[in-house]
Amino acid sequence: MHVHEKPNSGTKLGAALVSVLVNIFLIALKVVAGVLTGSIGILAEATHSLLDLVASLLAYLGIRWAERPADETHAFGHEKFENMSSWVQMLLLGGPMTSRMSWRRRSRIRSRR
Repeated sequence: MHVHEKPNSGTKLGAALVSVLVNIFLIALKVVAGVLTGSIGILAEATHSLLDLVASLLAYLGIRWAERPADETHAFGHEKFENMSSWVQMLLLGGPMTSRMSWRRRSRIRSRR
C-alpha cells in the first residue's frame, strides 16, 4: 500500500470495475438473446441495463477521482468526488422513478374530481 492510499481504495475500485464489466457482459447477453428470440421485452431489459452501466461507470470514476491526493486547489484531497458521484447516481436512478410516481399520483388525484 502506498503512503497516500486509503486502506479500502483498491477493494472499492476493484468492486466498481467488476460491476462495470458485469454490466457490459449482461447488456451484450441480453442484446444477443433479444435479437435471437425477437423479444422486445429482453431488448428493453438490455436498454434498462445501460442505465445500470452508467451508474457503475459513475461509481468507478468517483472512486478513482476520490483517490487523488491533496493538491493546491484541494487541500483536504478529492474524497468528495465519491460522494458527488453517488449523488448523481441517485438522481440518475431515482429521478425517473420519482417523477413517474408523482405523475401517477397526480393523475389519480385529478381522476377523483
